[in-house]
Amino acid sequence: MADIEAMFHQVVVTQEHRDALRFLWWNNEHMSKPPATYRMKVHLFGGVWSPSCAAFALQRTFQDHGKYLHEEIQKEVPQSEKAVGEKEILLGDKLPTVRALGILWDLKEDELAVQVRIPKKPETKLGLLSMISSIYDPLGFLDPSVIRAKMIFQEDDTSQRAYGVVSYLRMTNAEGAHQISFVCGKAKLAPLKQQTIPRLELCAASGPEWNGSLEEQQMDSRAGPAFLSLDEGQWPRNDLKIQNLTDEDPEVKKETTVLATNVSQGQDILEKLWNRYSSWYRLLKGVAWIKRFLQWLVGKKDGTCHQGNRLLAREVEEARLVVLKCLREKHFSQEIKTLKGTQRVRHGEMSRLETHLGMDGLIRVGGHLTDQKTPILLPREDRLTELIVQEIHATKTGHSGREYTLAALHENYWIPKCRRLLDRVLRTCLEGVHRNDAP
Repeated sequence: MADIEAMFHQVVVTQEHRDALRFLWWNNEHMSKPPATYRMKVHLFGGVWSPSCAAFALQRTFQDHGKYLHEEIQKEVPQSEKAVGEKEILLGDKLPTVRALGILWDLKEDELAVQVRIPKKPETKLGLLSMISSIYDPLGFLDPSVIRAKMIFQEDDTSQRAYGVVSYLRMTNAEGAHQISFVCGKAKLAPLKQQTIPRLELCAASGPEWNGSLEEQQMDSRAGPAFLSLDEGQWPRNDLKIQNLTDEDPEVKKETTVLATNVSQGQDILEKLWNRYSSWYRLLKGVAWIKRFLQWLVGKKDGTCHQGNRLLAREVEEARLVVLKCLREKHFSQEIKTLKGTQRVRHGEMSRLETHLGMDGLIRVGGHLTDQKTPILLPREDRLTELIVQEIHATKTGHSGREYTLAALHENYWIPKCRRLLDRVLRTCLEGVHRNDAP
C-alpha cells in the first residue's frame, strides 16, 4: 500500500482547459500595481472535479504502464520516503500480517481480521457501553457478536430484538466457477416499539443485497451462505403461500374515514387555481392560458378566435390584474366600498396609509399620482403575497438581502409590516443562503 503525495498537483490540466483556472496575483505584494494573470497547470485542492480527474489519471497510468509500474516505483522512491517498518520479502519467506486502516491483513491467506482487546470496565451498563464503543469494526465483521451485547440495553421478544444485513460479492469466471467475497455487514437494534418480523425484514432490505432478520445461522463469514456457491437454479426458494390476512393482523393498514364539509360554496375558482402553483410567474401564465381558452370558445362561434401557441406580454399583464383583483376582493371588500364612496378608510392598518382607487380598480398607496408611480396594496398574510415576494427576490434582486428586496418590492407593491414576511422568504431561499454562506 502507498500514498500519492500532493496527488491533485501531480495531474496536469490540458492546455485548452487552463483558461478556466485563471487567477490574479500581485507580484512582490505590491498591491498598488495592476495584478498579473496566471493559469493553473495542475488541478486544485478543493476543486469538485479534482478527485475524479486524479482517479482517472491514476487508473489510466496503471492501464498503460501497469506491467512495469511496480518495479519503477520501487526504484524511484528513496528509502527515506518509504513507510516506516517497510521490509523486503523474498518468495520463500513467510508473509506477515499487517495493519491497514485499523484492520489486520493476512498477506498469506489474503484475509482481513479484527483484533479485539476487551478493556477492564465495571460490570455496569455504562461499562458495557464503553467496551462496545472501543471495538473498531468498520466492515461489520463482528456485528453478529456485538449486537448481542447491545441487546442488553433493550428488553423485548427474543426474535424481534435486532435485525441485520450482510452483503457478499459473487463472481463467476468463464468456466462457471463461483467465488464469494465478504463486502460489509451491518446490524441494528430493533425499535423500542414492537415490530413484526416482515417489517424488520423490510428495514433490512434497505441495505445491501442479501439480508434477513438476525437469526442463528452457521456460515463461513468469508464465503457467506452455502447456496451462494451453487448455480442460481439451485438456490432455495420461498414457496410460502400467503394466507388471507384478517383485520386483526398488525400489518393490515387500518382505514381512516375523513368527513369534510364545504363551508364556502362560493369560493372563487381562481383561489383554487393559485394553490396549485409554487411560482408567481407560472401562476400568471396559467391564468393567461385559461383566459385565452375562454376567448377561443367565444371567438370560435363568430370566427375571431386567436391563433398562435405563445402568450403575449399583454395577456400576461391582463392575467396579473385579474389575480390581483381577486386578491383585493378577498381581503379588502369593505375598504373598496369606502373608497368608492370617496371616503377615507378610518380603521385597520389602512387608516395610517394614504390610499385611493387606481384607474385599474386596485387599491394604491401614496397619493393621487399616476398608477405607474404608486404601489399596489397587498395583504400581508396571503399565499399570493408570498409568491410575489419570492418572485421579486429571485428575479429582480438576484437573491439579494432584505433591504434591497424591500426597495424593489416597493416599486410596485406595498405590504404593511412586511419585514417579517421578507425574513421568512429569505430564510427559505436556498440560493440566497448559499450565496451568503460563500466566502
